[in-house]
Amino acid sequence: MNTLSCFIIDDESSAVVLSSFIRETTKLNLFGVVSDVGSAMNSLLSLSANDILFFNIDLAKDYGHIHDYVLLNQTLVIVTSRVKDNAFQAFEDGFFDYLLKPFSWERFLKTINRVIQVRKSAGVRNSLYVQSGNKGNIIKILFDEIKYIEANQNFVMINTILGEHITYQTMKVIEQKLSFHFIRVHKSYIVNECKIHSVKNDCVYLYDKTIIKIGPKYRDKFLSKLMIGAGFLICLFLRQSNIGF
Repeated sequence: MNTLSCFIIDDESSAVVLSSFIRETTKLNLFGVVSDVGSAMNSLLSLSANDILFFNIDLAKDYGHIHDYVLLNQTLVIVTSRVKDNAFQAFEDGFFDYLLKPFSWERFLKTINRVIQVRKSAGVRNSLYVQSGNKGNIIKILFDEIKYIEANQNFVMINTILGEHITYQTMKVIEQKLSFHFIRVHKSYIVNECKIHSVKNDCVYLYDKTIIKIGPKYRDKFLSKLMIGAGFLICLFLRQSNIGF
């Protein structure tokens, strides 16, 4: 299993202890530390399903926006607190664990071992969550529904068989959430291999007649994946079997 990146939102004294625990654990990598929720917003956007957020729930009376970001990025959250009364609500809100301060190295390690086991046993995700339109409007999109994703100046357009969804997340963040059969063909485009009909004249032709230009920077990697990658072979099998289309 790859190293898990950790981000901490906690007061300075507690963050020092937690940071030392993370550095002593070989499977963890410390991504960043902030002492207040407001400073964490930009960093939260870069977190993914492979990351861990340690969040001191005592720092925010209303942590709804934290919950929204977590749902959006499918990041695993471990809550820390000096108050045990908040534990029930934290679990109700879908957070992974609750560390009551001061917690020991053994208690920390027990939680991390649970995280590792969950990551190992987790199946392949078949969807992603994106914040679409107004703040707080989070939608679930199945990978099988996505045809291609297009980056514009200020937003990303996710084109699906059911319609279009606009999100203000970055292309990089969206790309990190996708499964292996999505591939970047241009600075502004990611395509679902399962929706590709053919490739010719440096263009990708989808089954719905959409034509997408292949960027020179991405051409070799894209063609190599099509020819030898497992993703395209699986997509061909699914299409020949009339599954998922």
